[in-house]
Amino acid sequence: MKVYPLIYSRTKFAGYVNGFMVRPKDLDYRKAESYVGTIIETTKNVGGIRYAVFSVGEYAVYNGTFCYTTRLVEKLGEKLNGEDYQEYQADESGRPLNFFIGFAIKKGEYNGNVPDIDLLGTYQIYLEYLKKQFKNTRLNTKTEELSEGIEVNEISCQSDFTPDESDSVDGIKILKNYDSENYQNIINYYFKQIMEGENKNISFVTDILRDDINPSMPYTRFSISKSTVDRCIAKLKQQQENPQPKQKISQFVDLHRVEDDKENQSSKKKSSSCLVICLVVIILLILLIGFLKK
Repeated sequence: MKVYPLIYSRTKFAGYVNGFMVRPKDLDYRKAESYVGTIIETTKNVGGIRYAVFSVGEYAVYNGTFCYTTRLVEKLGEKLNGEDYQEYQADESGRPLNFFIGFAIKKGEYNGNVPDIDLLGTYQIYLEYLKKQFKNTRLNTKTEELSEGIEVNEISCQSDFTPDESDSVDGIKILKNYDSENYQNIINYYFKQIMEGENKNISFVTDILRDDINPSMPYTRFSISKSTVDRCIAKLKQQQENPQPKQKISQFVDLHRVEDDKENQSSKKKSSSCLVICLVVIILLILLIGFLKK
């Protein structure tokens, strides 16, 4: 089947290429960047690899893979033997490269199958395009626009997996039954929804961090990263050790302290007013007695 690589990456001398390093020529790259740019920088904090699937106009982006190069190389290990990759892991400052690669497929060409590309094959395709521009200067690093896709093997998109979307945050559904072992079934499920289902704009990304969740995040489905779960558990334990009622009691005490202060101030004002009235009465009595003596 024919796919169009969609690649967002730094190079040795250049930052992320505006409009993607590689993309289909007619892709709405600004919309595609909204799915990529918001997520790529935190990938190193969730194990170095996360996956996504989303729709952009007439394309569906299958098996989008965010990678932090150091972690990716560690994960692939011996599978990289014989690959020419050592030189392409970091920029001129020594920072490991973050990159995204997905496979854009025209919706009109969908035949019920998906690309048969594993993580190693994904990295190999990324390296093939990266090497063309890796040593280019910033000024000479340009978007490679693809008029034709590349041919890859394909497999059936059939999957018995059904996501558990019973929880949500601000209208974004949280996938509860995701784990790294079944990610491919999940990607296939949502890809099929985009191509065949009623919700053509559905999208999914794995391993979201707390800081990734914001009103501008374009994804409609996500799974929570283990680090976020761990932080939530820690926060829950902290709340159990320091229950909220104590805080409410403290606030209650503070509130009544303020009210008591107000009452005290009011009492003082009343006392002052009484004292003034008494003084006026005494002065009037003294004046009256003096007048009677005359």
